[in-house]
Amino acid sequence: MLTLYPGDMILFYTDGLTEVKMEDRKVFGEERLASVFKEMRGLPPSQLVQQLLDRISAMYQEGPRDDLACLLLKVG
Repeated sequence: MLTLYPGDMILFYTDGLTEVKMEDRKVFGEERLASVFKEMRGLPPSQLVQQLLDRISAMYQEGPRDDLACLLLKVG
């Protein structure tokens, strides 16, 4: 069981978000995703998702090769 409190957020995402290969050929990864998500957590949900997707999309060297999808739920 998971207890959520007002202000808590859960991010659901496809593997395309974490498997982005950046210019240095390293993948974006779950740790980096968590770090970026934590950095942006004060933004409204719609802005957070858009900025997250924009940042990840900008890292593609040759354009996306996989799906990029996410869903952010915030407890009111």
